[in-house]
Amino acid sequence: MERRYGMIMISGTLVEKEPEMLIELFCKIQFLPLSIEQVWEQGNYLYRGYSPLFEKVEEGTLSPTYQVRVTNHYDEEGKITSFDCEVTKDSYYYGSTVRSSIELNRGE
Repeated sequence: MERRYGMIMISGTLVEKEPEMLIELFCKIQFLPLSIEQVWEQGNYLYRGYSPLFEKVEEGTLSPTYQVRVTNHYDEEGKITSFDCEVTKDSYYYGSTVRSSIELNRGE
């Protein structure tokens, strides 16, 4: 496995209220969490892990931080039905951006 490691900060609200969406998001960007740290003062979670979308990291160097921007789509009742996601690194466009609409099947 290539050393394509990075860090992603995830909102505590997403983790606590939409865990199924978080799982689908990680699947879509092929992210394998290797460690999770709760950042109490921000109400977020810092995930460190692997994704083939991340840049290669040389041994002994720090892993970069990536942002995952999620845009939710709602039905008439206000329930999330799908979402788009985009991966960016250090505030500039990252060439391996993932864009996709994901239909959520929640058995409702």
